[in-house]
Amino acid sequence: MVGTGSASQPRVALEPDRPARLRLPIAAAPVIEVSVTPPAGSSASVSVPLALAESPVLAVVTATTDVTAPPGFQRVAVPAGDLPGYAAAYGSIDALLIDAASLAALDAGQWTALLGVLGLLRPHRLARRHR
Repeated sequence: MVGTGSASQPRVALEPDRPARLRLPIAAAPVIEVSVTPPAGSSASVSVPLALAESPVLAVVTATTDVTAPPGFQRVAVPAGDLPGYAAAYGSIDALLIDAASLAALDAGQWTALLGVLGLLRPHRLARRHR
C-alpha cells in the first residue's frame, strides 16, 4: 500500500470465502494504492481514492441517531467496532462523541488507541495505578 509517497508492505494471510476486516495504519493521502498477490497467481493492484472532509469531522459513536452536529461540523456515524485500533488513525477526527454502551463494546486495541489519543496513556500514570 502506498500513501503520500511512503510504502508499507504488511503481509496478511487471508482465507478463501472468509471475509476479514484489516486495520492497517497508513498516512492520509488523496489516493491509496493497494496491491494483492495470491499464493498461486499474478498480483493485482487498485487505486482507492479517499474523500477528505472539508469541514471538521464529528465522529458520533452512539446507539441513537438523534445527535446533530454543531454548526460547521460534518457528522459521521461510526459503529463502535469500526473505531480505530491505532491512535494515529484518530488524526482525521476533529471531535468524538461516544456513549457508555459504545465505550463498553471497545476491544483492548481500541481502548489503547483512544486513551493514547486523549493523552491518558502515559507510562508514569499507569505505574501509579498499579502500585
